[in-house]
Amino acid sequence: MEAYFALDNAGEHDKARQIAAAAQFDAAVSGDQRGLAQILESSLSHFRDPNNLEQTVLDLLTLYQAKQHLGDLPAAVNALEKLGC
Repeated sequence: MEAYFALDNAGEHDKARQIAAAAQFDAAVSGDQRGLAQILESSLSHFRDPNNLEQTVLDLLTLYQAKQHLGDLPAAVNALEKLGC
């Protein structure tokens, strides 16, 4: 996860994209909902593929769940609104 944040903060978005899935997995497995939400928000803003709607929906639903777990209900609802729900 730290490598992802370092690359993302440095503007190395192509390199960050390569490890985004691993960073999301690490955050989820360790229970770091805040880190997971940060990675997802960054990934969705930098790497969203308009041709891969399934992945976008999964990422937004995961972001909803992470935000809800953190008690940030307005941000959770915002994630769902991006799905058109």
